[in-house]
Amino acid sequence: MHEFTVASGIVDSLREVYLVKGFKITSFKIAIGELSMFDKNILAELVKELLSGTELRNAKFSTIIEEALVKCESCGKSYTFKELVKTLNDEEREMIHFIPELLSSYVKCFSCGSRDLKILCGRGVKVIDIELQPR
Repeated sequence: MHEFTVASGIVDSLREVYLVKGFKITSFKIAIGELSMFDKNILAELVKELLSGTELRNAKFSTIIEEALVKCESCGKSYTFKELVKTLNDEEREMIHFIPELLSSYVKCFSCGSRDLKILCGRGVKVIDIELQPR
């Protein structure tokens, strides 16, 4: 369960803002990349549980799914990950689901035909939109 490790890291980082930097956190969002393979509900429940025993227990939070974006490094055109893989068969999509870096082995830029594709976002988990108040 990788969600527990990530949830612990989120709560530890937020507690550092509280304890070291001296700010109260009133709310925040957790952006979960669509390619991260984390379960949004499990991660949210773990964060909620880990916050409950801390000085951050009253902080409100929500989770969102961050759409994966891909950029062609040759022509600069950007696409959503879903847009690029919709032409692939199920087996190819499954392969790329587990190893997104294989994308350029299966698809080309629709604009210029290059395989020099870079995933810009949508892979990890991050905390965004943190609302702070002085303690």
